[in-house]
Amino acid sequence: MAGVAFSALAAAMSGSRGYIVVSAVLGGLAVIALLVHITFDFDGIARAHALCATRLWLIREQYRAVLSDLTDGAIDLETGRSRRDDLMSRLHAIYEHAPPAEYQTYQAAERAVVSAGNPALPDEEIDRFLPKSLQKAERPA
Repeated sequence: MAGVAFSALAAAMSGSRGYIVVSAVLGGLAVIALLVHITFDFDGIARAHALCATRLWLIREQYRAVLSDLTDGAIDLETGRSRRDDLMSRLHAIYEHAPPAEYQTYQAAERAVVSAGNPALPDEEIDRFLPKSLQKAERPA
């Protein structure tokens, strides 16, 4: 936009055909950039991703708290399962309202898991994502 303004000002002051052409080309590029920005709404997509990330982080922290409470014996197994199921439902709701491209990816992953019979991860795989204090391999059987 600044290039358009400067070249248009130079064209108005000098009357040079070169400044007029540069002004027209830069003006056209500015319109194209504006249309791309309006069409794809990059700001809205970025805000939607930020909102999803914030919600996912909260779910993560709540899940870690459930695991810690189970490890410490602060809650019983049934309460832990109930809280886990609630977190899974909330996680599903977050993914349903995720930005469109990610929603399609989530749906494809969900179909793949369902078609694979929803296999459970072994404890060793789960331990890779947990802090040492919560890993099953670190605790006596």
